[in-house]
Amino acid sequence: MKRWWILIFLIGFAVGFSACGGNGSSGDDDHGDDDSSVSPVDDDTAGDVDDDDDNDDSSPPPWNEPALPLRQTTSLDGTWSFTPEGYPARDVTVPCFWEALPSWPDWEQYACPEYLAGTPDEFLQITEGEGWETRTIHRGTYELSIDLPAPPPVTRLRFEAIHHQATVFLNDTEIGTHTGPYWPVTFDASTAVRTGENALRVELNDGQALLGDDGITRYPVGYYSLTDITGLYRSVTLEQLPAIYLDDVFIIPSTRRDDLTIQYTLVNSTDHDTAVWVMSRAVSNSAAVELETTARRLEIAAGQKAKVVVVADWDGAERWTPVNPALYTLRSLVMDATGAPLDLREDRFGFREVWIEDGHFMLNGERLNLFGDNLDDQASRPRYWGPRYLSCETAPETFRRLKEDLNINLVRFHQAPPAECLFALADEMGLMVISESPIYARVDILPPFNRGEEYVENGRRWLADWVVSQRNHPAIVMWSLENEMFMYGFGLRMEQVFSLRIPAQEADAVRRSDGVVTTPRPVSWDGDGSFLWWFYPAKPETVNWHYPFLNYFTIYPGNEWFTDAIAHYEPFLIDGVPTGVGETMVDRRTPEEGQTLDMAKALQGSAVRAMRILGFSDIRPYKLNWAWHDFDPEGNEHPWAPYYHGLYTIEEKERLVKHLRESYHPIAVFDFEYTRVGPNEDGSFGPVALPAATAVERTLVALNDSFLPGASETVAWTVVDETTQTEIAGDEFTLVVPQGGSRVRPISFETPAVDEEHELVLSVTATMEDLPNGPFNTGYRFVVGP
Repeated sequence: MKRWWILIFLIGFAVGFSACGGNGSSGDDDHGDDDSSVSPVDDDTAGDVDDDDDNDDSSPPPWNEPALPLRQTTSLDGTWSFTPEGYPARDVTVPCFWEALPSWPDWEQYACPEYLAGTPDEFLQITEGEGWETRTIHRGTYELSIDLPAPPPVTRLRFEAIHHQATVFLNDTEIGTHTGPYWPVTFDASTAVRTGENALRVELNDGQALLGDDGITRYPVGYYSLTDITGLYRSVTLEQLPAIYLDDVFIIPSTRRDDLTIQYTLVNSTDHDTAVWVMSRAVSNSAAVELETTARRLEIAAGQKAKVVVVADWDGAERWTPVNPALYTLRSLVMDATGAPLDLREDRFGFREVWIEDGHFMLNGERLNLFGDNLDDQASRPRYWGPRYLSCETAPETFRRLKEDLNINLVRFHQAPPAECLFALADEMGLMVISESPIYARVDILPPFNRGEEYVENGRRWLADWVVSQRNHPAIVMWSLENEMFMYGFGLRMEQVFSLRIPAQEADAVRRSDGVVTTPRPVSWDGDGSFLWWFYPAKPETVNWHYPFLNYFTIYPGNEWFTDAIAHYEPFLIDGVPTGVGETMVDRRTPEEGQTLDMAKALQGSAVRAMRILGFSDIRPYKLNWAWHDFDPEGNEHPWAPYYHGLYTIEEKERLVKHLRESYHPIAVFDFEYTRVGPNEDGSFGPVALPAATAVERTLVALNDSFLPGASETVAWTVVDETTQTEIAGDEFTLVVPQGGSRVRPISFETPAVDEEHELVLSVTATMEDLPNGPFNTGYRFVVGP
């Protein structure tokens, strides 16, 4: 870290803290309210009703399966015509980016080279040594011809993401505009569509369109995506719907109440008021109907939306957990007054509930500890890393590596959301997710440039849309509202940062007629939760640190890193609130500056071990790409490897990955004292010196994050004199460790009397029946001298 950067930190923090006024008050919101009092969103739609059936004397009709599909979705992905401003048209692939990077390894597999065909070299310029791109083309037009039979009553065009500003036309009729990246947007094309050939045109501007006259963005755009991401880079679909249809189905399971709350949003596109019935079936993967709700009657005014909330008791639903990611499909049927089917929609969900209790995250009534990695391949380098590791095609292998090879149970999609298919994949694999918004501490929002309410209001609007688009995914266990927007004095005042919880939690909750407000997921302020906890009057529900160093200004550069990980992290654990460290242990230094890269990798594992022993709820070193990215035979991952935190080396990778894998193992058993030992230059640990001919006591800490409630773990340990190949001591015992908790077990052995140095190894194994991760195995090295 350079000294000028420290100066910016101090100035930014002082400005940011003083700007919050010291009392956290604001004229716009009551920020002193407890989060549990947040009420659901009121869309001001006509015809809203609740789940009270007293106003309905009609007999509900039975389920009436439609003979033919009532809705149809067609992918428009494929070849489009693209005309960059000032250049001839060419065929391109959608989804993809405007840019291609032929200088990167294997670029042909992932990039879209046709975007560059026939354009001059300056279309894309690489600034040598920095990796930031500049472009001369900022506007382009996409066109596609769509041949349709007689269209249904409702035709919509859905874009999973548009970067950054677009006006959409169908048959030369403007059907809508959109500004801002990352979230899905749908345009109603019903009045413009026609039978036969239809001409779709999207006039698109890049990120310059989001800048004000001062050159500052007023929109949440994540990591430098004003230049990194442009175009129709996610899927486009054509939706053909009936005249009365389900626009949204919000599914809220509760394991505490053993019930299912369903909020239906229906649309009546006709010119007359209509009475309809709505009901649902929950279907298992084996196609068995596990639950059927009673049909509910409601009236929808002409051209309006209506919401209805239905609650169904469900005792015996199979719980979704990381080790048993059971999924259901909710089939929701709309019928007319006579019982004839009007619409049938399917949504997938898992029966699980996440909440905070006694300072811990809870999943289905069991303590939940989150430990994993921060992924930003979809955001910071999306044109190469994104397709390579986090596309719909490549993500299954990436997720397998993370969950099976590293024992990770969670990923945070840092800086911006990924493609929708990744959430569905996480649901299926039981890989938990923290979904993060693109409200990100960019350089161009340094104080005092962007503390205006325009940015905050655009962020709040985005947060609500973001939550609605993702809230049925069981794998998402927490919303990360923003990243470091106050931590370094960047961007926002404290009350603005704190207020971001309101739209997210409102969109993730429903008020039922029995007065119950369903519990929204927990929210975090990644990197800012710690500042809110210490300095803001209304306490956050979670605390999340980034780079928590008590000696922050002395460890960079040229000073020794800490060795005692327990002592290092213990001061940052806060009682009574789930405490996490969302980013830690990043480093770019060379061995000449006091630390090797292998030491940095080993310290990531040590940090995980220490925080698990201490009881942190959310543990995510930054970053672990070195452990799961691919390398070429020379050990290089890509040309930016030296820039990207200096952790990309093939040297000693397997041994260091093993250390990390053990650190994340759900039933790990750690030697407490050894956790206080720092790494050697090669990333190894020990040997720790012990006196000869002495009774030695060690403390084993057994953990259980298996999510196999009631299971016991068998722990075995042996001490072997490696010099003589003699077993000195050993034992085996069974422990019942509560889910998310730990048990301490002292062990002792006698060191041999020796005339020369002997190396001892304490080997520890732990097994648990039905644990998919397999047994835990590790070893601790000691040296005994005369």
